[in-house]
Amino acid sequence: MRLKRIRDVSLKWKLVVPFLLLSLASIAAVDYVGLRYQYATIAAQERNLLLGYYNNFLIQMENQGRMMGSLATSISLNQEVAKAFAERERAKLLELMKPTLANLKQSFGIDQLHFHTPVAVSFLRVHKPDRYGDHMSFFRGTIVEAMRKGEVVYGLERGVYGTGCRGVAPVRWQGRIVGTVGVGWNLGDAFLAQLKQRLHIDVALYELNQDGEFVQTAATWKEDHPICMEECVEALSSKEPLIFLGPKNDPHKSVLVGTLTDYSGLAVMVVKIVLDRSAIEKRIVRSGHVMMGVGVLALILATFLVYRISTFFLKPIREVVVLAGEIASGKRHRRLIPTVMDELGLLTLSLNQMINALNESREQLEQYATDLESRVRERTSDLIASEDKYRTLVENVPLVVYRLMPDGTLVFLNQYAEALLGVSVDRVIGRKNWWTEIVLPEDAERVAQETGTCIEDGVPVRMQYRCRNPEGKLIHIEDQAIPHRDHDGKVLFIDGIMVDTTEHYTLQEKIIKTEELKTLHEVSMQLAHEIRNPLMTVGGFARRLLKAIPPEDPNHKSVEIILQEAARLELILKMILSYIQPLDMLMEATDLSTMIRQVIDELSAEAGARNIRMELEEDGTPRLIQVDPKLMREVFQTLFKDALRRMPDEAELEASVEQFPETSHVTIQYPVSSPSALEVDHFFFPFVGTDSGMAPLDLPAVKMIIHKHGGLIEVTKEDNSIIVLTIDIPS
Repeated sequence: MRLKRIRDVSLKWKLVVPFLLLSLASIAAVDYVGLRYQYATIAAQERNLLLGYYNNFLIQMENQGRMMGSLATSISLNQEVAKAFAERERAKLLELMKPTLANLKQSFGIDQLHFHTPVAVSFLRVHKPDRYGDHMSFFRGTIVEAMRKGEVVYGLERGVYGTGCRGVAPVRWQGRIVGTVGVGWNLGDAFLAQLKQRLHIDVALYELNQDGEFVQTAATWKEDHPICMEECVEALSSKEPLIFLGPKNDPHKSVLVGTLTDYSGLAVMVVKIVLDRSAIEKRIVRSGHVMMGVGVLALILATFLVYRISTFFLKPIREVVVLAGEIASGKRHRRLIPTVMDELGLLTLSLNQMINALNESREQLEQYATDLESRVRERTSDLIASEDKYRTLVENVPLVVYRLMPDGTLVFLNQYAEALLGVSVDRVIGRKNWWTEIVLPEDAERVAQETGTCIEDGVPVRMQYRCRNPEGKLIHIEDQAIPHRDHDGKVLFIDGIMVDTTEHYTLQEKIIKTEELKTLHEVSMQLAHEIRNPLMTVGGFARRLLKAIPPEDPNHKSVEIILQEAARLELILKMILSYIQPLDMLMEATDLSTMIRQVIDELSAEAGARNIRMELEEDGTPRLIQVDPKLMREVFQTLFKDALRRMPDEAELEASVEQFPETSHVTIQYPVSSPSALEVDHFFFPFVGTDSGMAPLDLPAVKMIIHKHGGLIEVTKEDNSIIVLTIDIPS
């Protein structure tokens, strides 16, 4: 009954009420959008302000780290300091560096000045000279990194006296690295107080303790504000800092939670920046009141205008509605007579034309409906057949077929991609820049640039790059990308085809390598033949001459020397040929610690006969690395046998194995009888340092095998009587 009464209400009110409701909704929407836009603008400004403070903080930390690196470098270049350090004169080094530390502390706020030996052992803490000799390689990665790279390393790092900026530089004396020097500046309340005084912000630093909780290490406020564990974990796993505008626990503040990374890019601390937003909240409330007042005035004005307009136009509209109702009821034989030629008169003429057109259109539509139904059935059947044929071809062709949108979103990928690349089609469909998951990092930037050129310029591109499937197999790909453009030249999408060229690339590489090795082998064999013939002639004549000369003849000794040198030349020729031969490696997962222990056990009898002790120290973290076990065993057998040959009786050989994220580090050290600088520099040269009557060990092959594995081996001398071998093999 109420619904019928509403339907029977005058048309005037039916027009007035909806228009008023529409006006009310429009004004409310405008106010809401305006307030939301203003709030969003203010929020964006707050976010940018917080990000600016955060970036300013990071820049200052980077500048502080660079300054530490520069100070460490300047100290390492002081030749007087380098000489005292190389000669291990701790008292002299302390006397030289005490004034320097005082000057650096006053000028730059430096807290630590520290010298370390090449094996990351503390040699001299200038700030605490009584404490030295502790091993630091397990927690001071900057020292190990500076020794490994041979260049300065700086950045944030946790140390014995807290977390701060460290700069570590290698110290060189007479062309070799004798150790490292580190300069440290602790990150604490004083630095944050200066930051607050200059930028008017509150800052706090949090660090993970041994109990797995984040604790406050420095702050601009006195009380200890614990930070949410979830926020810290999320900040550490996020590439961008977290920003909270008016959080529940402190609605009148704006908070940024970001991370600080150490020298290697690893996030080690959480930084919290806090701003007061009370003034911003008052500004938003005041703007809301103003916009609400303007909306009320606009609603009153709209009510008056709608009422007047509806009353003026209602009367002629009623007549047209009555006549239109007759037409709608089917009385199409009656025509309307226009009384005036305004818009309503034109509407009347249009209704008359509509009646005629409706009668004609009804007959045409009936015929069109019949024809259209037949054509739709035919076209649908053809389309289904064509689509099935195309899908069957694309899904079964031994090529990867894909389609990209201009923004890099993958919209199609055939099933062959799973067989070739090992990627799940359902997982990558709809993702942007999907190739970054399969393309090697060395080729990813080039692929992105060429794909961008195809999208921007609308020209086809052909790319060659490398991928690695989940099993670790390297795949060479040739990619043909073809853009499709509309009539304005804008790229709509890109169709591409990937071809597996791994077999072709491998075959071509093998052919080139085979030809090179073949040529080298032929030249070596010819050279050996040419050298061996004169050697055999010299040796033969020397033997005949030796038999002909009696032992008491003074020339008998000279002929013996000729015969010995000819034999030595034959041995050298044999070794040179062995180095030229190609070195094929069969890589397997191998534990270096187990292998070295087995080699030591094999040589224990020989060492025991001379009362030589051979000890192996392990860090307790066994790890398998990819090496050729046969060649690597020969490396350590040769090194240990050479050490036994050089060492005096009743001496001790110490070996250690340390596992780092990127390398396996092996150290071998043993005493010798005052080795010369030439022996150390030419340690891996053939026949250098070989004792008389003892067969030379194949030390050059050791260096070749280590380098073939992508590793590094170095020889240094300590205390004029200790040989130290350091080997780094990529994990």
